[in-house]
Amino acid sequence: MVDQPVIPHWLCDDELGKSRMNDVMLCTFSPEVKKICQGDSGGGLVCLNSEGTAFVVAGIASYAYGCTEIAPSVFAAPSYMLDFVYSTMQSMNFINFIKVN
Repeated sequence: MVDQPVIPHWLCDDELGKSRMNDVMLCTFSPEVKKICQGDSGGGLVCLNSEGTAFVVAGIASYAYGCTEIAPSVFAAPSYMLDFVYSTMQSMNFINFIKVN
């Protein structure tokens, strides 16, 4: 696990040299810390909750440019996909499925 600060969309766009960020994305960046790489897609970005009592999934690894370049990592925000996840899990008849509001 590594510490990576979440940065604003405009800064991520500046660092990537493109305007690719939208509301369903989160961007992390620190020049001193490793970033996501090939094979990391689908992995979680976890953050401590506001009470400091548990970790929550804040992002799902989406993409980064290269593995060694100093550039941001981009994550999809799972909160925008919850309805899809819940309906998919229900349609697959998962047992012990709990919807959290």
